[in-house]
Amino acid sequence: MKHKGGCLVWGLFILFILGAIGFIAGGEIISGILCGVIAAMCCPFIDIKKWIRIAGTIALILAMGALMPDSVGDTVSEAVEATEESTASTEAVATEAADVQPETEAEPEKSEGPMVEDAAEPTTAVAPGPDSTGLDITVLDVGQALSVLVECDGEYMLYDGGDTDTSSYVVAYLKEQGVSNIEYLVASHYDSDHIAGLIGVLNVFGVDRVLGPDYLGDTDIYGSFISTIDRVGLTLEHPMAGETFYLGTAEVDVLGPGEQASRPNNNSIILRITCGAESILLMGDAEEEEEDWLIVSGEDLKSEVLVVGHHGAGTSTTQAFLDAVNPSYAIISCAQGNAYGNPEGGVLARLQEAGTYLFRTDLQGEIIGHTDGNGFDWKKEPCNDFNPGKTETESTPEVSASSAGTVSGSMGVFAGGAAGAAAAGIAAEDPETTIPETTEAVTEPVSQGVTYILNTNTHKFHYPSCSSVDDMKEKNKQEFYGTRDEAIAMGYDPCGRCHP
Repeated sequence: MKHKGGCLVWGLFILFILGAIGFIAGGEIISGILCGVIAAMCCPFIDIKKWIRIAGTIALILAMGALMPDSVGDTVSEAVEATEESTASTEAVATEAADVQPETEAEPEKSEGPMVEDAAEPTTAVAPGPDSTGLDITVLDVGQALSVLVECDGEYMLYDGGDTDTSSYVVAYLKEQGVSNIEYLVASHYDSDHIAGLIGVLNVFGVDRVLGPDYLGDTDIYGSFISTIDRVGLTLEHPMAGETFYLGTAEVDVLGPGEQASRPNNNSIILRITCGAESILLMGDAEEEEEDWLIVSGEDLKSEVLVVGHHGAGTSTTQAFLDAVNPSYAIISCAQGNAYGNPEGGVLARLQEAGTYLFRTDLQGEIIGHTDGNGFDWKKEPCNDFNPGKTETESTPEVSASSAGTVSGSMGVFAGGAAGAAAAGIAAEDPETTIPETTEAVTEPVSQGVTYILNTNTHKFHYPSCSSVDDMKEKNKQEFYGTRDEAIAMGYDPCGRCHP
């Protein structure tokens, strides 16, 4: 039997049969019925005069379009145009059929993940909700360097990562805390004592976003930092003053840098973290120049907790700046017996005069605090030791381990209070005193970085002169500048042939 109708009629018949089924399945009964009637009008088996078939089909399509959602109605309007194109080919009909497949619900937009918001967005703090766990801050014991871990509602931000000699300690500490992913990895600026440890973190943990100031470093460690960011498929973002993002329910305001400064320290990213009624100010290595800019900017600097800039050096924490911040607590990250004599006496005198409670990593190890948005609880009491730091040659010699109180590693608790903590820190300088290995990171000399060749397939690292390097496939070969400990912290094992 010879079927009536051309390709166009057959195409429309099949299209509207499928459309009727789709609409009825999606709950659009009226549209499904109309679609079925149109299919009947187009059916090649029903003998209807051509002009009646065309006119009836167009009328029913228009009626259905008026009853359907705009997005589907627009698609059906395209079918009206198709009926007027009697010369359309079979392929065109098939394409049109695919385009007119009805959708019962628009697909929701996919989330792009957390974004740095525009400065024009409201900056009112978000109070922790009933399910919020509050905010935790840890200033890690990384010697004459800085690394601050902030957690709120299960989300993490790492602000700086310490230097090469404490890179493995930072990675180990994060693992001990159960960290698997870091929402924000922030380099305050590109000095080695702030970014070297971030390289190991990037190689071991998942990281969503990397933030850093908008200037180019000129050191090998900076180059390694940038190449690692590229290798893990991330982009270095440059937030500027006025931008805001969120860590859980905590609001993080970017207060600096502002104008480009000649000294890298004064290009430090300054963050003010607000949780409920409490706030923390992270200063990187900002000196007087950037502090003055912050004061002039008119931004709200008042914060309950100040992580003192530049390890307590005399170039930072001016009286005008301290007056603007008015902190209840100050935390200084520095090494005992460092070559600079930090923290400097003038800075400590200003903090003492202001009645600020003082924590010091050189005397107390890690500083850990928690807030539920209404006050802070601290794992240790403030040391309130306002004596200036001593250089290595000025440091007090032997102190017996027994006088240092109970020490359970740099991630443990000093049971002897502030005095015991200070004694423990001094004892760490005595090579004959047995102290847990992690506490020695404060006083170890900074290891010099060298160039290694990483095998990304076997996860071994080699000296460039190792014969195994010649046997590597180029796609598995990666040059790395850093220390042995840093390479190990990144998950690589030393080669058994060249023993790096």
